[in-house]
Amino acid sequence: MITFGILILLAAGISDGSFYLPTKYTKKWQWEHTWLIFSFSSMIVINWLYTFIFIPDVFEIFAAISTTQLVILIILGALWGVGAILFGTANHLLGMALAYPLGLGMVACCGTLVPLLIFYPEKILTMTGLIVFAGIAILVFGVIVSSRAFKCKEDAAAETETGKRSVPLVVGLLVAIFAGVFSAFINIGFSYGEVVKVQAMELGVKEIFAGNALWSLFFTVAFVINAIYCLILMVKNNTLKDFWNPHIVRNLGMGSAMGALFMTAIYIYGIGATCLGEGGSVPGWIIFMSVDITTGNIWGLVTGEWQAAPKRARRLLTVGTIIILIAVAIVSVSEMVKTETASETPPAETLRQSESVSKSLNPQAAPNKWYNSLKPKGIDTSVLAIAEGGKSNYSIVLSGQATTQDKKAAQELQYWLEKMTTVKLPIVTEGSALKDKSQIISLGYTRQLQDANLSAVKEDLEDEGYGIAVQDKKLFLWGGRTRGVINAVFALLEEDLGCRWYTDEAIMIPKNPTLKFTPVSRTYIPVLKLRDPYYFVAFNGTWSLRNRTNAPGAKVPEEWGGYMEYCNGDSTDHSSMFVHTFHDLLSPDEYYEKHPEYFMLDEDGNRDTHQLCTTHPEVVRIVIDSVKRYLRANPNARIISVSKMDGGGTCLCSKCRALDEAEGTHMASLLYLVNGVAEAIEEEFPHVTVSTLAYLETVKPPRTIRPRKNVAIRLCSDDVGAWLRPFEPSRVCQFGQLVKAWSAVHDRIHIWHYTVNFSHYLAPMPNMENIAEDIGFLVDNHAEGIMTQGAFQSVGERDWLRSWVFAKLMWDPYLDLDELMHDFIYGYFGKSAPAIAEYNALLRNQLVVNRDIMTVPHLAGPDESIRYPMDHPFLSKEFLAKATELYDRAEKLAENERVLRRVQRDRLPIMYVKLARGPEFVGNEYGKILERFEKIARREGVTRLREGSPDLDEKLEGWRNQWVSYQK
Repeated sequence: MITFGILILLAAGISDGSFYLPTKYTKKWQWEHTWLIFSFSSMIVINWLYTFIFIPDVFEIFAAISTTQLVILIILGALWGVGAILFGTANHLLGMALAYPLGLGMVACCGTLVPLLIFYPEKILTMTGLIVFAGIAILVFGVIVSSRAFKCKEDAAAETETGKRSVPLVVGLLVAIFAGVFSAFINIGFSYGEVVKVQAMELGVKEIFAGNALWSLFFTVAFVINAIYCLILMVKNNTLKDFWNPHIVRNLGMGSAMGALFMTAIYIYGIGATCLGEGGSVPGWIIFMSVDITTGNIWGLVTGEWQAAPKRARRLLTVGTIIILIAVAIVSVSEMVKTETASETPPAETLRQSESVSKSLNPQAAPNKWYNSLKPKGIDTSVLAIAEGGKSNYSIVLSGQATTQDKKAAQELQYWLEKMTTVKLPIVTEGSALKDKSQIISLGYTRQLQDANLSAVKEDLEDEGYGIAVQDKKLFLWGGRTRGVINAVFALLEEDLGCRWYTDEAIMIPKNPTLKFTPVSRTYIPVLKLRDPYYFVAFNGTWSLRNRTNAPGAKVPEEWGGYMEYCNGDSTDHSSMFVHTFHDLLSPDEYYEKHPEYFMLDEDGNRDTHQLCTTHPEVVRIVIDSVKRYLRANPNARIISVSKMDGGGTCLCSKCRALDEAEGTHMASLLYLVNGVAEAIEEEFPHVTVSTLAYLETVKPPRTIRPRKNVAIRLCSDDVGAWLRPFEPSRVCQFGQLVKAWSAVHDRIHIWHYTVNFSHYLAPMPNMENIAEDIGFLVDNHAEGIMTQGAFQSVGERDWLRSWVFAKLMWDPYLDLDELMHDFIYGYFGKSAPAIAEYNALLRNQLVVNRDIMTVPHLAGPDESIRYPMDHPFLSKEFLAKATELYDRAEKLAENERVLRRVQRDRLPIMYVKLARGPEFVGNEYGKILERFEKIARREGVTRLREGSPDLDEKLEGWRNQWVSYQK
């Protein structure tokens, strides 16, 4: 793409360097005649022709940007219009040979330096910036040499001329210089107009053409300036009558040819500069201008302007042209350097500082920039102007019967739109006075929604589905029975408007007093009813609400729509009956002494309190009574677990044994109890699901017994899946076969997945691709709920990235993992993102290059299981050294203390591995690493380094002792 861009820029320079040539072939026309036709043909006819070909929605694009930005672009266009007049005048006064190098040399310098200094200051001290400065310096020297050549030519001509110049040379030179300064506004406008380019891409224009979107406005303004000036000259010089002469057709053709050459050059310049990537207008402009100047010089020679010049002048011209070409080559090299060392250049600011937009940039087109990975799917509607210049006529409208969820949705929408635009939209109830009845955002099932008669409103959106629609500039948001309307608000904010809630504190809100965007009309019902990224950092109800998870551990208040609440029995601890509930439902302390027959018969013929006898009729009755009592005490509960205690074991009494043997699995006797409970409660508690574990000896489905419709089978990826094979997708493990087997007999499957090293919460874990693939595979096989158990007790390896990405995949399993990780990394890590992205790729590659030793299960020990040790071969010295280098770079790139802290938190896993390997592995840096690790870990709230009770202090003390011993 870079090479193609440079070739395009060379072609643009040749075209623009030739545009003034046709003026030499007009007859009986003054300069103002030719310039008027040139202006009209280029800035109006060809300009709009190209616009409608490449950017058909140009008016919609300009409608979506702010008035302030439009005014600035108009001013820049007018200033360039003045420069165009001056440039034409300079060519008329001095000739193409002298005016081109002088005027365009100034254009090249100003048009390159100003965008670099104003729009891309972060590039000034990079290798790319320094090479650009060197190229400019060489270009200036080339222009000086060329100017000396012209001076020599002019001196020689003066000796043979008689009479005086009609205009002093110094006046012509000043006109050329000012022409260059004002003409540079074309590239300043192109750089400032990045928002127009972004908006064009948001409306579907290919990025390669999107940079040209602003020319239609820019040059239309410039034409007005040029046309007025030309008409003034015709009146002043009394040349209006000379316009129509016998050579009119020829002259019109020459003027139109000028327009075609010029405008073609400008449009393909936009393509070439875009191909150079972010900030491409800086080196692109100097390449374009250098070729432009050189072409002008060549045409000056070809048309005889140098025929009478002395040899010394021609030699100087040749040297000057060569120097200018060297400048072109150097700036071209700067682009190659940028490509090879992209990670050294901080990315542009994210949408936090840019225009609010509704759809994503193409990830392939902008690899080092943030883009919206959550691009909504549906039907584009019309552009809505929610706010303009910090003002709005919109109101948020609620029904007179608005629910607490409706009111919460309205408050959230009002709050975040105010953060975006500074405008606080009023929340009104139907029947109240509105600013403008036609400009409303309707939330929930209002009369306005009913009157709109939208077919999508008839859909059953279940509990959490949502709808978004636009009709007559009215925006409608509605949803299912619980969190549906709130999900509609956050879908709009995230997917259409680019807002992000990556973590508790990392919130990205696009800010602009003008908010114009095109909502996508759609309805959506999440496939997964239970979405639980089971990480410590994700146990926050507010984060959960914003990211549309409904994890049992993230307590979203019921008035906000609640969450997948497990029945908590008689305890106030909502996690007390999450799983392994037999003893909560039938207590050994209460029943064993009098009724040992209620409990399992082991292989030695003894009764054991560890598990229940699930086929005993009294056990079934008592458990049903307990379940009903608990559910009545917990009216918001949506799931109750009827599941065996952990550690295995099953009843071998004659009834249980016979049932299990007939069905080929111990799940048969368990389902006997679970189905009995499900049948007993389904009428009184139709909204409650009975959950049980397919785990250890109950992992296989029975031959003929089927779970009832209100039963969910929670299938665990333990020894049959991720526990022993953490780096392989489920579909190739025994777990995948069990998923398919359960899918064939039941359509309500909940998955318990394992995603972290439970012996080392901070261990680098290259399994994101596996988990993403698994989520899609599981959904395709009737998974209704997924829990990804990670570092659930403390800070873990890349836990915020994992929680956010898993949340998005659980909401829409068909999103792209790479795009999601790119979204998070470039939104969360700011200017440090390229280095973090490179680490992410490095970690992923460890699985690729070590696949043979990471994908073979070792059932006899933990070396290849999910609890792999920190001296695993994939955690090599080479990997750790490269990772350290990347995190060092990321810290240097951090633009503020907040981002620096995020980078330091993210590098804890690399430091942890080194500390775990010991000072013999690390060497003399061990003490510094230990000191820094402790400081960051305590700051970030690390309490556990493995599953279990708090152990940070214990670990630190052990590492300190190792360091002391090593130093002896």
